[in-house]
Amino acid sequence: MTTFSASTAKKTLIKLIVVQWGLVVIIGLTAWILNKPVNNVMEKVNDITPEQQAYIDELISTLTPNGALIEENKRQAEFFLYMLAEGTNWTVSEIRPITRIPDEGIIPTDYRLVMTGDPFNLPVFFDGIYRQPSIAMIQSIEMHMRGRGDSKVIVRIRYFHPEILDVPDYVLDGLEPTAMETVKKGWLLWSWKDWELQAEKLRADELKRRRSLQFELAGPIISLRNKSQGELLWSEVGGLQVRD
Repeated sequence: MTTFSASTAKKTLIKLIVVQWGLVVIIGLTAWILNKPVNNVMEKVNDITPEQQAYIDELISTLTPNGALIEENKRQAEFFLYMLAEGTNWTVSEIRPITRIPDEGIIPTDYRLVMTGDPFNLPVFFDGIYRQPSIAMIQSIEMHMRGRGDSKVIVRIRYFHPEILDVPDYVLDGLEPTAMETVKKGWLLWSWKDWELQAEKLRADELKRRRSLQFELAGPIISLRNKSQGELLWSEVGGLQVRD
């Protein structure tokens, strides 16, 4: 999967401004807020050259938002989690995606895994979750001991995708078909640019969550395994709970 950094996104933005079509989104959105006409801008978009159109098509085909779980990769993410669990000696009985309500321009998708195995292998499994291109965060953990070296674990892992809104009708009014497609593509790329800013914060949160769980869970997991009974519960909201 191809990714692009914040510096690449800045270079892309400059090029979009040079060819003018990227300005349509900015000016159009401003006009929408201020309720001003944008017909003169639309006329410029109708005059886009074949070379500019080809450049836009190239951007669309090669750039993938850094760390986002795009629709085409959801099956790959599910397969990755399954193979990671199997590779760390867990037996998976359920893996199910759950799409959450969009929040501040981001659509979370959770994967709920139910698996059984030795809790000693749990830290290795957790570490592997973060070794994939998409940003992923553990949201909740349930570990129920069923005997020495045997446990049932339910874990929920969250991925993220930017919310892509449709282009407002007023922006598309008066455009020729080719220009209309160009504006839609520019709108899409602008949404990806916004994602780059959001992804930086999510990456930082992901690293913080990873380090916190590494230190917080190791002791309780070993203790429960030695006792061969009890349960461990952890969630983003409720924190850690251990019951003998």
